[in-house]
Amino acid sequence: MKQIGSQYRETLKESGYGFLYRSGKGVVILMSPEGKPEMWIANDGYAGYTIQIGRWGYEFVSEVA
Repeated sequence: MKQIGSQYRETLKESGYGFLYRSGKGVVILMSPEGKPEMWIANDGYAGYTIQIGRWGYEFVSEVA
């Protein structure tokens, strides 16, 4: 995990999440370590915790049914 200002950032591998789907510009669906799909949005340089995919940081939005 690295820290950029007040933001903590992990790579997808470090986080334990799996990549499922890119759902449009700036939106990804990830599989949580607990096996639940979640929606994350690109929010580079703002959120307190992000998962880095490529060069962008993504922040959690909600679980996906």
